[in-house]
Amino acid sequence: MYYIPSKIYLFVLAFVLMFTTTLYAAETDSLKSLLININDWNAKKPEGMSMDMGGMKMTNATRNYTKGKKEITAMLMVGSNAMTQGNMQQMNMETEEVKVSVSAIDGFQTQISYNKKENSGAVIVFLAKSKAQGAMFMFSFEGISEKEALSLSKKFNWKKMKASVEKLF
Repeated sequence: MYYIPSKIYLFVLAFVLMFTTTLYAAETDSLKSLLININDWNAKKPEGMSMDMGGMKMTNATRNYTKGKKEITAMLMVGSNAMTQGNMQQMNMETEEVKVSVSAIDGFQTQISYNKKENSGAVIVFLAKSKAQGAMFMFSFEGISEKEALSLSKKFNWKKMKASVEKLF
């Protein structure tokens, strides 16, 4: 087994990370700019990340919001279809604890998962898809009703997101 001295390894790793961060900064900045401020909510600074591993490329931007005990995380992700489209099936299900629905909202395929007891869940909006890549907007929430979460997620401009992510394909 070949041994790489830790100092050399750390230097190479730092160089690779610095290069890929610079390379993808424009992509993450374009996504971060779509994560808007929401009136009456405290928002942290948007964060972004890009990676390219063996042909599997992913770029995302995330922003966290709070209002009292309510919490939201908004995330835009562009990457391979396997990462961004998941196992999307036409499924609607409801129990005493959970509700899951897949439907078209404002021309976008969406999936809403809601945990009734925990008053939490996620709204996933599938924005675009090419032969090899896809893009989605995920709006996860805690302490918010399903109806309020959907309303808040619609404050983000899904059409503008779609146009922006398609430029990254």
